[in-house]
Amino acid sequence: MYYFLEGLFLASAIVIAALIVWTAVRTFLIDKELISKRNLFYMIPAFLLIYFLYVTGMNYNAVASQQTLGFFDYFHLVSTSLDVFGFKIQQALINPIASEYSLFYADFVIAQILCVLTGILSIASFFSVQIRNFIKRVYYISKGCDIVIGDCESAIKYAKNNKGCILWCENMPRARYFELLKDHVTACRFPLTSKRMAKKLRKGEHHLIVFKDAGYSYSGIIDIFHKIKGKERSLLYLHLEADAEETKIIKEKFIPTERSAYTFVTCFDKHELLARRFIKEYPISKYIPREFFDDDFALLPDKTINVVFVGFGKVNYELFKLAAMQFQFAKKDGKKLGSSLVNYHIYDTAEKRLHNEYFSRFKFEFDRDFGKTDFPKPEKICNTLNDKRIDIHSVEARKEFCELVNKNSFTYFIVSLSGDLEDASYAHTLNRMVRGTGPYKIFVRAKNDKHEALKDADEEFTYFGADNEVYSHDCIVDDDLMTLARINHILYEAQKDDKKELAALIEKIKGEPNADWNSKLKEELKNDPTSKLQIIQIWEKINPIEQFSNIYSVLNLPFKLGLMGLSLKKKTGDEVGIDYDEYCKLYRNPYMSRDCDDPNAMNQYNNYNFFFGTQPSNVLAYVEHARWNAYYILSDFKQMSKEDMKKTLKDGKMAHKDVEKKLQACITTHAGLDELIRFKYAEMYPQGGAGVKKDGTMDEGFQKLSSLYAYDYTNLDKVYMHLLRLGYIIVEN
Repeated sequence: MYYFLEGLFLASAIVIAALIVWTAVRTFLIDKELISKRNLFYMIPAFLLIYFLYVTGMNYNAVASQQTLGFFDYFHLVSTSLDVFGFKIQQALINPIASEYSLFYADFVIAQILCVLTGILSIASFFSVQIRNFIKRVYYISKGCDIVIGDCESAIKYAKNNKGCILWCENMPRARYFELLKDHVTACRFPLTSKRMAKKLRKGEHHLIVFKDAGYSYSGIIDIFHKIKGKERSLLYLHLEADAEETKIIKEKFIPTERSAYTFVTCFDKHELLARRFIKEYPISKYIPREFFDDDFALLPDKTINVVFVGFGKVNYELFKLAAMQFQFAKKDGKKLGSSLVNYHIYDTAEKRLHNEYFSRFKFEFDRDFGKTDFPKPEKICNTLNDKRIDIHSVEARKEFCELVNKNSFTYFIVSLSGDLEDASYAHTLNRMVRGTGPYKIFVRAKNDKHEALKDADEEFTYFGADNEVYSHDCIVDDDLMTLARINHILYEAQKDDKKELAALIEKIKGEPNADWNSKLKEELKNDPTSKLQIIQIWEKINPIEQFSNIYSVLNLPFKLGLMGLSLKKKTGDEVGIDYDEYCKLYRNPYMSRDCDDPNAMNQYNNYNFFFGTQPSNVLAYVEHARWNAYYILSDFKQMSKEDMKKTLKDGKMAHKDVEKKLQACITTHAGLDELIRFKYAEMYPQGGAGVKKDGTMDEGFQKLSSLYAYDYTNLDKVYMHLLRLGYIIVEN
């Protein structure tokens, strides 16, 4: 009989263990939890197993000693069995029978393990979310993580959308805290400024992110950040949601000068980040038919470009700003180049959205600020032909949309009204009305916040702007555009910087460009945080105006490549794009240097007449200057006067810009730069000289000043090498 019982108990123990494992796996797959209150159920079979094992042992001992067992003997075993959950074993009951039937040793050991395990799991089930939260929080902080601050809608979206992220809110009510834990948000509610936490955050690399709807004041959160960071040169960053004007105040007023080199405070606008991603991925030049351009990438005179915004909320407002700045075209006017302005049509049902600083800039302030200038007035940024309150479902609106699409115009529709399904429905109607009447492209905002999973319908139709793209680490913290802008700036600065370590680092990883360069750079910086600190400090030293100028310059690369019939693409596997020689053949610039990191590359432009040609590189440089003009005009800069420039003349040098006063003499036409260069040359070299001859040759002084033209070329001169280094390839469109 005992042989049968020892086998039965072992089988029962294995079944109970299997059920516990099955329940844990099922709970994890369904609820993403390893510990569940379902584990309470398994305490009963585990208790019964150990109870009947004790009963068997007690009966064996009674038979051996010829004792008679009564009710209270069996009843007493209940408390004895419960003691097993507290790691107490009655060896006197177990040893005799186990000595005779050795399998009982295994039965008792497994039964005790099951009792202890089910007991621990049952207790843990009441605290499972707290335990999971604690383990995750400790692990994330030890590895370096994003910490999003404040219990608000944007913070919750970011925390849910990014693995390894912690939501931090020290004033969070307990009920709300547990609600978030059950929703699988890793959260923390003790003070950020506690010494214990500050010490942990100074180790490794951490990013603190604060959205506007968190309700913190900028100055307040910056003070908290500095208390956490202390004076240590740690890789602790603060990312604040703020628009361009707020960013300027934050950088200039809220960050003390003595700490500015180690602040690591950056600002972002999530609507602008979405707009940047859109402009990068869907540049208008990528979709315009090639027959709209001549062989030099200049727009033909009988062709027009329309951009139509259906709805003008926060997203389309930011898209309009960037599109007006980035989408600049050149056309040929005889043997000269001129601007071919994009026509913008803006429709919205809310009139207040149609009154903003950019429309005022185009329609009023531009003529006022550039009415009287010493150098030629810059060309207009764009044409705003329609900006009116209208029912987009009306016959009038639909008629206007249809009239815009014809064989000699390309129309770029951007629909962003309210809900995803409403936008998609309107886009389908629009697509039906204009199909077959001319070239066009329709883009539709789809947040997908309700998981509608909208997908592209056909080649004329593209969805953009999903929340999971915007509320992501790659977009807010590790944006490719920011990386490329910094690399462009740093590679140049490293050549003249007095920090030998930084120059040595760049030289170490420079070499021939390849797709692994960016990962190699990150690895080097990870192993050498001092160099990373130096790189960030170099970027932080330049003012916000110039930082954004670097960013928008990089953002324009996909547009210019689109004019060349090329596209930008992330390299995957063994994928290859066009080679360097193919790129040069399309770009057609005899002064292009293969050594893209040569700080003297722009001085190789030694024939002044080259800048006034109409070949592809000249067309693209003209477009770059128009884009640059647009950025500074939209940033409220005015043209610097000759009188103001003369005041800066000292030791043979003359400034042509004053960032503090928002003055920049280069805000002029392409031909106006020639007047500026000749004026500076006359003032800086009054003794006279050869200057520039009819054949385009220049003396040393004039060639230095001609860099005002050369700067417009350096962006595309270097792009092939830099994009390869960041893991991109250039492919035919």
